[in-house]
Amino acid sequence: MLKKIWDSNPAFSQKFEERKLPAIEIILGDFFAIGPYYYYVLDCVSGTISGHHENILSIHGFSEYPQYLDNIIQLMHPDDLPFVMSAEEMCYKKINEIGNEHLIDLKSSYCFRMKTAEDKYEMFHHQAIHTAQDETEQSCNQLIFIPIYSISRESTLIQPW
Repeated sequence: MLKKIWDSNPAFSQKFEERKLPAIEIILGDFFAIGPYYYYVLDCVSGTISGHHENILSIHGFSEYPQYLDNIIQLMHPDDLPFVMSAEEMCYKKINEIGNEHLIDLKSSYCFRMKTAEDKYEMFHHQAIHTAQDETEQSCNQLIFIPIYSISRESTLIQPW
């Protein structure tokens, strides 16, 4: 049934060039994000970050990849820092209620403002996925942070018909 539609539509040419598929994290990020996004990996023990998505440079105006979580925290709106601290505390309180052995299956998420390359604060949707635990399954030593850029921009809002 769908094949008839595809065959009659010039957008679905019979002649095509095979393309290399993008990495799965790009596919998933593009699928779930409503606008530009980036991610990075945090080593919870050292506070270092790595594995940056390239968008972190243009979104925040960095000339090189930040190396420490403090570089990211400095971008947060000062008035939002108490909320971020409270949100983190609440997330881990909930994780403790559920059980630390489930940590690797849970995601924390909340919003706050961060400074952008345009030198203004915009709202970001922050998500953290735990990717590594110690052998006792009681503590995390690695997180992937996925801030989705500017949920407050008009271009990312769904417009009614």
